[in-house]
Amino acid sequence: MIDDTPLVEVARPAGENLPFIPRRFQAGGRLEIADSAGIQNTFITTCVLCGGVIAGEEASLEHPLPQWLHKYAGDVGERKASAFRVSETIQPTWRQLSLNSHKECNRLFARKIEDPSITAVKAMVDGGRLTWTQLDAAFDWLDKIKSASAHMATALRGHNIRLGYGDISFPNKRVGAFDRLAIIYRISDGRPPLDLWDCLNDGFLTTPSAITLRVKDLVIVYSSSNFLLSTAFGLGKSMNQNGSATYIPGAGIFAPGFGTRFCRIPSAKILAQPMRRQYQKEGWLDHSPALQKNGDGRVYELIGSRWIRVRSCDFSVLPKLNSRLGYALAALETVEWIILSKEQDEARYGTPESFFLKSLPALHDEKRQLIKYVTDLRGGLPISESDRTTGP
Repeated sequence: MIDDTPLVEVARPAGENLPFIPRRFQAGGRLEIADSAGIQNTFITTCVLCGGVIAGEEASLEHPLPQWLHKYAGDVGERKASAFRVSETIQPTWRQLSLNSHKECNRLFARKIEDPSITAVKAMVDGGRLTWTQLDAAFDWLDKIKSASAHMATALRGHNIRLGYGDISFPNKRVGAFDRLAIIYRISDGRPPLDLWDCLNDGFLTTPSAITLRVKDLVIVYSSSNFLLSTAFGLGKSMNQNGSATYIPGAGIFAPGFGTRFCRIPSAKILAQPMRRQYQKEGWLDHSPALQKNGDGRVYELIGSRWIRVRSCDFSVLPKLNSRLGYALAALETVEWIILSKEQDEARYGTPESFFLKSLPALHDEKRQLIKYVTDLRGGLPISESDRTTGP
């Protein structure tokens, strides 16, 4: 699914003068969306899975949140997807949240990503036990949802922001390429039975690194990004030195917790998988017990402040939070992971004027509002404004 092309997880603004042909993300189902002025005159439709141009009979429809999940959550296909409300007149149903794809891409993703994840995701929601290979499959599936949802949101926003349109922007390159982690817990009210949020946030669209998915009463805060877990697992990372990105090998020593920030929901089940498959191919070798020889990471659970390797994981007992508090903390976690990813992007290949940093003030404002809301929900008991264990 991944070739040797170097990967940088960044997006591009619509206004940049880039050497590519604008492509049309065409929403499926009965949903009508308006294209931005910049691509109204083009008829090239892009596959949401591979990024390639679709011609004629090659077209199929890919649902970022698959139809089997609509049925499993309680036949929600025809219900409105409030997370993707664009205006008072455009609020698609879950079934309508689909984009064009190649038939072959859709078939391959169904076989390699969807099918292996179905049993794992259902077992997670139902409180079963998952092997580490099932957890790996669930992470692949969440990678695909995160990337495809970014394209779905871009289409619904009228293409004000374009996610690069290069191959690196699509799931066939992103799945399994970046470090990834999941923070998992339950909330007291599972209605509506399916939810996905922060997808229309400018911060997410320019740095699509973190989302929150809820299936019934199970909440998954999911984040994946370049070098996300470098500090936590003693792995190498890219740093800007003398104006260019330089790779600094890691010591292979695990750090407490995330190494960069602490979790707002420490009682949750926290799973992580560092991924260095791409960097192994490029000759950036990390020697760490967290990695397998091919660069794929083993799955770890955060117990207290220590990472413990897991070969199976029990979901029968998870902390349950009040729904409003659970939602607020999930939103806060998501925003803070996106902020951290943006700061890391700047440190490696950006400047303060970089497009992916332009949404930072709004994200910090959202974070302050969420902290105030969480404090109010906790009866005035304040929480720390800083989520960092080290400087940004």
